[in-house]
Amino acid sequence: MARKYERKDVEESPWDGREDEEDVLETTEPTVYNKISLINLISAKVKLTGPVTGKEYEWSKAGAVLAVDERDAPGLLSKHLGDKVCCGSDAVNRVFAIKE
Repeated sequence: MARKYERKDVEESPWDGREDEEDVLETTEPTVYNKISLINLISAKVKLTGPVTGKEYEWSKAGAVLAVDERDAPGLLSKHLGDKVCCGSDAVNRVFAIKE
């Protein structure tokens, strides 16, 4: 048999589902992210989509430098060609590097 309970120790909430104007923070300016310059290290035109922003980036040739959104930089810097080390180096064949 089900029992019916009444809660007498809980106060009614004064919140009516509406937000007061002073409780709402409105911003009109968009968030601005820093840019990081990446240089293309391979002898080819490279076109990639930023993994975070979805923005299209295109480097025209080896040595081309492009400013990318800082949120996309780690994903783009992780790109490499194949899985073998080349030319006596201990680094994987990276596609990009940060341009200092």
